[in-house]
Amino acid sequence: MSSTKLLPLIVCALALCALVLTHADAQAQFDDLVKQGQKKAEDEADKAIDEALEGEPESASQETPSKTQSKGEPGEGVWLNYDFVPGARALFYEDFSADKVGNFPSRLTYVKGNMEVAEWQGRRWLRASSRSDFEIPLPELLPERFTMEFEYYTGGNSGAAVVRFADPSEGKPYAEFRAHLSGVKGAGVSSTTRTDELELSDTPFQCRIMVDGDYVKVYTNEKRTANTPSADLGRDHVIRVHMPGTGSNPVMLTGLRVAKSQLRIYDALEANRRVVLKGILFAEDSAELLPESTPTLEEIAEMLESHPDLKIVIEGHTDDRGDDAYNQTLSEKRAQSVRDYLVKRHGIDGERLTVEGHGETKPADTNDTPEGRHNNRRVEVAVPD
Repeated sequence: MSSTKLLPLIVCALALCALVLTHADAQAQFDDLVKQGQKKAEDEADKAIDEALEGEPESASQETPSKTQSKGEPGEGVWLNYDFVPGARALFYEDFSADKVGNFPSRLTYVKGNMEVAEWQGRRWLRASSRSDFEIPLPELLPERFTMEFEYYTGGNSGAAVVRFADPSEGKPYAEFRAHLSGVKGAGVSSTTRTDELELSDTPFQCRIMVDGDYVKVYTNEKRTANTPSADLGRDHVIRVHMPGTGSNPVMLTGLRVAKSQLRIYDALEANRRVVLKGILFAEDSAELLPESTPTLEEIAEMLESHPDLKIVIEGHTDDRGDDAYNQTLSEKRAQSVRDYLVKRHGIDGERLTVEGHGETKPADTNDTPEGRHNNRRVEVAVPD
């Protein structure tokens, strides 16, 4: 065939190829637009969820207290009116120390999102780099009186960490924590307080919830941010936690503790002649009392002042980790620190206060689980025989 006759065929073939390529490019562009639309829709949905959790903006007239210290001595400064008392018996405790970095924690229940154990500042944290949910399984139904605690780091993320104690379908109130605000919201309840003055956007902070029936108190560090007597949070065998992480602003938490609260100290002593005081806290590997111990120390002092004939034994106990002799000495020093506080700050007669250290020799629970070891690290007060 001559080149003259081939030329029209070549032109047609090239035109057909161009048409196919143009169609392929158009399809690829269309697919990209669809993906972008889907991603935008997902982002808008996530944003709507966060806005729904956030609720109405805070009133500009809301009082903002002056900046307060986050550390100090028990019974002094901002800690004088601090009233959070952790529950006595741990139902769940997890600091992720037994989990492999990069894995999802073995003792939590994964729901959705991107979460992994990360090492930071010498400790292990659960890090969420997307909007994520998990559940804390409990060995029993949440009791009427309980506490929950964890340490939280936002890294500048303004979203809310949300804690629910009932299935969301029940429409119960929930607790939420942000660097600038925390409290209780939902189901007609709104009890929140701004915490801007604490400057928490780039530092870890403590989140605490104390529940007695429908009475709920929420704390960020030493500041109480919610105090509502009519918030029915519900009760379940799991606690549901939402973490508002993103790829550019991951969030982290650690030190999850859920515990059953007990009677007031004097009532417990009358009933059982012995009471566990998980509200007395010490610096790590130290007998130095932490300021968070204030409510429990003050309750002991009030009890002794109201009952001048009452004598007590203050006992220190540890778990079985570490050297036996070291644990024995530490338990003695910690019991002595409690006695010193009562004598020096409140003038309690030292003859009424006996100090004993038992180290790891009298466990209250197993040493084979995190909850058991946590329950064994304690101070007890007893009526002498």
